[in-house]
Amino acid sequence: MAIRIPLIILGRKRAIGETIASFLSPTYHVVDIIHTLPDIPRSLQAASTRPKCFVIGGGFDDTSAKEAEQLAKDFDREIHVVRVPQGYMQKVGPDGVATWIKQQLDGCNWKL
Repeated sequence: MAIRIPLIILGRKRAIGETIASFLSPTYHVVDIIHTLPDIPRSLQAASTRPKCFVIGGGFDDTSAKEAEQLAKDFDREIHVVRVPQGYMQKVGPDGVATWIKQQLDGCNWKL
């Protein structure tokens, strides 16, 4: 059986998060899709499988994205953070963002 790498997505629009989750399956398993920074600690702690990656959507300004990354790192300093560039969705659409995220994830040396 193949190993599925668990991750959490922080994004403004659930439908886009679900599109990305479908695209990343079966190699990556999205354990939660959250929308706000206050949801981050709860989501990380409640996940049935400890997330190895935290994806931050491009709809967050730099300050919020940095805060989100810090919250994830406070939970697990080894968690890999992928940050979608701000405004990238408007340039490439949901499929382009999903492809970009997968490329970032596929380039990681996962410690499983």
